[in-house]
Amino acid sequence: MKKFFNQKGLTLIEVLASLVVLMIVFSGLMHFFSNAYSYTRSSQNKTAGINVARNALTFMEKQSFIEMHETFITNDKTLYLYVCTNHASSEKEYRYVETPILPSGCKSISVNNIPFTVQVSHEKSDNSKDRYMIPIEVMVEWERNNQVLSTEVRGAVVSEDIRETY
Repeated sequence: MKKFFNQKGLTLIEVLASLVVLMIVFSGLMHFFSNAYSYTRSSQNKTAGINVARNALTFMEKQSFIEMHETFITNDKTLYLYVCTNHASSEKEYRYVETPILPSGCKSISVNNIPFTVQVSHEKSDNSKDRYMIPIEVMVEWERNNQVLSTEVRGAVVSEDIRETY
């Protein structure tokens, strides 16, 4: 029992050894947190890219089937989607164009100050339903740390003849 109530204290070597052990533990924890931060940042950009692609797909699905059939099936063109300012009302709206050149009054879609390039193309298929549906693919690209990242979402523009009304 006398051993537990010893009043000597700790030696300098014991204090230094415990500090070395604590530094090793804390450096491991700091490495874990820095990796977690970089993964979170990467995941945040990927989620934003997927949301931009889904919004673009939703916009394209609501377009005129006849126009989209002319663009994708007849002429086999690729469209680029931008955010443009309506000169009459100064409201912002999506606009699709056939060239990757940015039209005047328009800018790239951006989230969290990251510009996204949105490209919409016809997804080739051997499906007989192409009379009523145009399969499309929305590809979104962005740059992070001098590396180009991308994501894709697929959907279809459906003929007004078979669209459901709510």
